[in-house]
Amino acid sequence: MLKQFANGLFSWTSYKQKRTGAYIDLELAETEEEFREAFEKILIYAIDRLERSKNNFMKTGEDGISDALAFALSIPDLIEARREENSNGHADLTIETIRLNPRRKIIGEAKIDYNSGYVIKGIDQLLGYATGRESMNLLLVYVKNKPIVKSISAIRSKMDKTRPYGQVENTEDYLQEWSYMSEHMHSSGKPIRIHSIGCNMYLGK
Repeated sequence: MLKQFANGLFSWTSYKQKRTGAYIDLELAETEEEFREAFEKILIYAIDRLERSKNNFMKTGEDGISDALAFALSIPDLIEARREENSNGHADLTIETIRLNPRRKIIGEAKIDYNSGYVIKGIDQLLGYATGRESMNLLLVYVKNKPIVKSISAIRSKMDKTRPYGQVENTEDYLQEWSYMSEHMHSSGKPIRIHSIGCNMYLGK
C-alpha cells in the first residue's frame, strides 16, 4: 500500500518540490506559531494526496490510512512521523522534529466516521496522551461513510451541543474546509487545543 501511495498514485518528485518552501519555513521557525504554520502546509499537501488516492483505501482501516499519512509527513533529517508511539498510552501518530532546536512534538489520533460519538471519543484519548507541552494535538477524521459535509457538520453540532471532555467554547473553523478546532480542559490545569482535520475518503457509492 505504501509503495502504491508513493509511486503509483502521484508524482513523488512533484510532491517534494511543492513542500520545499514549507521545509525552509519549518527549519527557520523560531516560535510555536511559526512552526505550526509551516507544518500545516505540509499537512495540507499530505491530506490532499490521501484524498486523491482514496480509491486505493476502500478496504483500509484507520491503521493503514495512518501508515500512509505518516509516510507522507516524514521528511528525512527534519521530521519523523511514527505510528503507535507510547505517549501516556499509544497515540496513533507521533510526529517529532529531528534536528531542530527546540525539538517539537505533535500527537495525533485517527478515527473513521462510524458515528459522531466514535469520532468525538478521540478527543478523550488525545487528552489522555497529551502532556500539555505538545506543539499540536491532531484528531484525524477519515470520512468514509457519508458525504464529508454531513459527517463533519454532525460531529461539530454534537460537540457544540454537549461540550464534551471539558470543551471550553464552540468549535471554530480551522485551516481548510471540513476542519475545525476546539479547546478542552486538560489535567495540567490549562486548556489545550485540538486541531481536527477532515479527510474526504468517501466514494459516494
